[in-house]
Amino acid sequence: MEPEPLTATLTATLTAWAAWVGVVVAASALVISVLAWRAAHRSAKAAERAVHQQQTPTFTAEIEPVNGGKWHRLAVRLDGPNDLDDLTVDILDKELIYVSDRNREPQPEEAQRRHVATDDDNRPGLAIGDTVMWRVAAAGKHVHGDQVTLRCIAKVGKAEWKPLVSVEVPRSLRPKAQARWV
Repeated sequence: MEPEPLTATLTATLTAWAAWVGVVVAASALVISVLAWRAAHRSAKAAERAVHQQQTPTFTAEIEPVNGGKWHRLAVRLDGPNDLDDLTVDILDKELIYVSDRNREPQPEEAQRRHVATDDDNRPGLAIGDTVMWRVAAAGKHVHGDQVTLRCIAKVGKAEWKPLVSVEVPRSLRPKAQARWV
């Protein structure tokens, strides 16, 4: 016995509509899952950035006169929170430069940058509380500001930070105050 034409048409129509509803539900589920993945990915990136920021190394730096101010030493101490594999210290102010004990006039690219790396035994380049020291001098006769800025490029594995550190310039590197007549 053959189904009635109206019932066959109604069944075919309902079957087609059911197929379209299934496609819409599947597409909606796909869109929702993509949006959920994006939200989870953004959240993971934000958490990763927060952890990276919490682990930013902190430094204490000081320029100290040596031998009555005849020469000066820049001391940079790692205060934490982790040991470093690698440290590069750039002097951002051009009035202060690194100098070598052997050569009072370093090459321009060497005058602003010093580096501490992992040693041959794979010990960290700088442990918490360690201090590295370099000889520094005024590029001209004096450093005119009260402070200079250092950029400490610190690395642990593949992670890298670039905190800025301000250092007070000792009076022995600054120009003498001139008397003014009023």
